[in-house]
Amino acid sequence: MSSSVAVPSTVEKLTVTTLVLASDSYKPLPYCRPDPDGLALLAEWREGVMRALRAGAYEGRHAGRVGKYDGLAARLVLVFHLIEWAAGRTADAITVPAETVARALDVVTDYLMPMDARVYRAYGEGSNAEGGRRVGRWIRDTHPERLTVREVQRHGWSGLQERTDVVAALEWLAVRGWIREADEERRSGRSTASFLVNPRLWEAR
Repeated sequence: MSSSVAVPSTVEKLTVTTLVLASDSYKPLPYCRPDPDGLALLAEWREGVMRALRAGAYEGRHAGRVGKYDGLAARLVLVFHLIEWAAGRTADAITVPAETVARALDVVTDYLMPMDARVYRAYGEGSNAEGGRRVGRWIRDTHPERLTVREVQRHGWSGLQERTDVVAALEWLAVRGWIREADEERRSGRSTASFLVNPRLWEAR
């Protein structure tokens, strides 16, 4: 005698999940929420990430990626919780235990964040590259023979108001052959402030 088990379809699974999760008239999309301890864990973790972001621990595209970590963490918490509920390890589908929140945050902190850092260190570019490209576009459009740090600062471009940022951007251009330190600056031994633009830039166009 053989027996068979009916495997629920994807639509049926979604219907069951919809019935056991909470919803309201304002936003009918089904949802669940962490318990108070889980909410505290999420808030503390998010504040730590945002504090590091505001302090400049990340820059460029990496900073943009880090700014999305809280949304990523919330989605992982949801996935982890629904797996636990489907496996019968938690009876309440509406409330996410703090233990599930902690496991999801561990994955983000111990795996995703270090892996992202490695990728962006290897292939990402910092604010000096962004600033260098901004100055490069101005050079391309105006054809100056020379430029100074102060001249770039006066434009008030985003990320190029501080002298150190401007110098880093100009050094980025110098490495790529767009500009070079003016001869009088080299002879005087003063800190770099004036640069000559490579005239071959126009020959190449």
